[in-house]
Amino acid sequence: MATRGVLWRPWRWLRSIRRMWIWPGYFLRLVPAYLSYFRPGFHPDDRDTRALVDHWNDRLFGADGELHERARPARIASGRTDAATSGAATADRLTGTVPLL
Repeated sequence: MATRGVLWRPWRWLRSIRRMWIWPGYFLRLVPAYLSYFRPGFHPDDRDTRALVDHWNDRLFGADGELHERARPARIASGRTDAATSGAATADRLTGTVPLL
């Protein structure tokens, strides 16, 4: 920001604040969800996310429970391919977690 000279132009800052908070109000739309997270007695299970979990399970895993080919990383940092860990890559179908090694 300093190299582009934006840092010392307060009207650019005001325009950004207006855009984020007033119109179209990207941050303002997040405030109700943010506050509901901090309400007393909140637990993440209060929200029904079964449809979301089912959607991503279907998208990431096939009917047989194997990870879709396009969801697999091409190469792991250790140099081992994902095919070498295919037994571990089947993952837990309920949580959708996929081990990296």
